[in-house]
Amino acid sequence: MQRDYTMDYKESCPSVSIPSSDEHREKKKRFTVYKVLVSVGRSEWFVFRRYAEFDKLYNSVRDYIVSV
Repeated sequence: MQRDYTMDYKESCPSVSIPSSDEHREKKKRFTVYKVLVSVGRSEWFVFRRYAEFDKLYNSVRDYIVSV
């Protein structure tokens, strides 16, 4: 008997959106904090990240893909 994994995959595949951002100041430095909504199946949660963290993730993923 063959099983259809399409629904299992869809429910376990994460979805990410950035519904808002806020500017902050810290010792005269301004920076943006992004509110990131992560959804997996029926679970949702927010994480808050700065642009520098996205840039670091992007560069890590890019370097990994290039090396494969």
